[in-house]
Amino acid sequence: MEFKEDIRRFNEKHKMNTVKIGGGDFNYVLSGSGEKKIVLFTAGSGLYEGFYRHIQLLEEKYTVVAFDYPDGKKDIYHLVDSIAEFLKSINFNKSYFIGESLGGLVVELFMKKYPKMIEGVVLTNTGTITKNIPNTMRKEVVDGIKSAIKTVQMTPAYILKSALIKKSLKKIKEDFDGSIDSIYAKEYVGYLMERVSKEKAIYLCSIALDFAENITFDKNDFKDFDGSICIINTNDDEVFDERIKAELKKLFENNISKTIKSGGHASFLFRPVEYVKMLEDMII
Repeated sequence: MEFKEDIRRFNEKHKMNTVKIGGGDFNYVLSGSGEKKIVLFTAGSGLYEGFYRHIQLLEEKYTVVAFDYPDGKKDIYHLVDSIAEFLKSINFNKSYFIGESLGGLVVELFMKKYPKMIEGVVLTNTGTITKNIPNTMRKEVVDGIKSAIKTVQMTPAYILKSALIKKSLKKIKEDFDGSIDSIYAKEYVGYLMERVSKEKAIYLCSIALDFAENITFDKNDFKDFDGSICIINTNDDEVFDERIKAELKKLFENNISKTIKSGGHASFLFRPVEYVKMLEDMII
């Protein structure tokens, strides 16, 4: 499998569209013609191309939209409002949402604000903040994000990207026991890293920080979703604290929950066939 050729063919077939919503540009791809509609919320890269293989699999049966997070939203509330406006503009008024990592956090707030726009939800490799989480734990999360922002601000881009790529590839090799082709992984990770500017990375971290500092959920926020949510996590995902992941399961305890034994935080990205099959079996 060759990533460079894969992504070239994908972008050749899936032309990027751009629409201005609320003063920000939404870059997106829209594909498939199925009756059911699926919205993909990307993770920390903020780039829809990270989901290119999932899009190719899902578009065979469904209508799929994936988008880059637009710049310039001052907080996560404004980001969610602009996404709602964007989805309405392309007639995605009732859809299935799939949110990975940061995308899961965005989806959770969307669920609270715009429940009528959602048919079902899949949250993968993500967490939440509830009233049951002690202030000390919240502070740990906030301090961790602030530290990441400071590192990005102070480190030259070429040094930062090189270090992150090296660290990511080492983790992927460990999490998948070497089963992922090293050249493919290097090209995949490098492609995404090179397309995220320092400014974009800081912005995306600030969205996560706003969530950690200012969002607190309880079960009443999601009373309309009982039975229509699927949570998928991996045992060895170290990005989200186990206590945070456990709180997410408690928040949606009457819904479907599945744990993958290995794959770390990148499990969703590198196992598209397996995850799409699970999504179809459990929620769609």
